[in-house]
Amino acid sequence: MVTSGKDWKCDRGYLKRDETCLSIEVPENGYLDWAGTDWSCARGFKKQGGSCPPVEVPSNAHLDFTGGGWNCDPGFQRRGNACIEDRA
Repeated sequence: MVTSGKDWKCDRGYLKRDETCLSIEVPENGYLDWAGTDWSCARGFKKQGGSCPPVEVPSNAHLDFTGGGWNCDPGFQRRGNACIEDRA
């Protein structure tokens, strides 16, 4: 805990609740975010509730730039949870 006069704040990895600091629970495949006040999932995993399940990437697709979703490869079009050949 860091104190400064009457105000105080919690150390990185803890959240202020009333008069105490609670530890942030980071799930498997997760990490503490840059601010230290929340968590994010590693690349290839997505935040879902309090866990980080793997992103299920279908055939003819790849992880998107965020690493928490996917896009179809060139020449393929997304249809639901699949990538089908674009025959346009």
